[in-house]
Amino acid sequence: MIFIDNKYTRWYYNIINRAQTRLLNCYTERHHIIPKSLGGSNESSNLVSLTAREHFICHMLLTKMVGGIQRQKMIHARWAMATLKKDCQDRYRLTSIQYESARQEYSKYFSKHNPMKDPVLQQKRVDTWRANRAARDHIPTRVLKDKFITPNGIFKTKKEIQKVMGIPEWTLNTIYNNLDAYPIINGRASKKIDHLNINPDKTWRENGFGLLAVS
Repeated sequence: MIFIDNKYTRWYYNIINRAQTRLLNCYTERHHIIPKSLGGSNESSNLVSLTAREHFICHMLLTKMVGGIQRQKMIHARWAMATLKKDCQDRYRLTSIQYESARQEYSKYFSKHNPMKDPVLQQKRVDTWRANRAARDHIPTRVLKDKFITPNGIFKTKKEIQKVMGIPEWTLNTIYNNLDAYPIINGRASKKIDHLNINPDKTWRENGFGLLAVS
């Protein structure tokens, strides 16, 4: 049997059995008799309609009906019901005493069972961090080749150069594919770049263009 044989389990099933043999004409909430986190299914035989108050009481009882990791799950579920709101559910409103009790038990239990304080998990996180750090240290530095030198400064992309300096894309392609060639100034081309004061007797590189490789 998944549940401990105690008075809380008997009270729990009294509520469940009564709910299964009645028809309610009021607000109800669907409850998994065996919670899904404990292996319960969504089959109709494992579902029952409870009032909001009954639903909360059942989750209070469930924390007393199991032990170990299962109790941890039930304490978490009860605390979620006490604090988390859902648009699809009108949660039962706790009294101040009920809220305090749920909060104290949640805090007390998880202070002892907090997975973040587990020495095994802590060592695993440290080992993972060290492995990632070692792997990163062996990754060769990436050389970026998309830095474009211009007479007006260095740009990351050709589109930035177009926007700032007003040089057509086809002209930029010609420049950066032939940095050691001499500019050909004629007709339409000269009108597009005449504001740069290009010296036709010097190469594009000598006119201030180039590619900057940075690591």
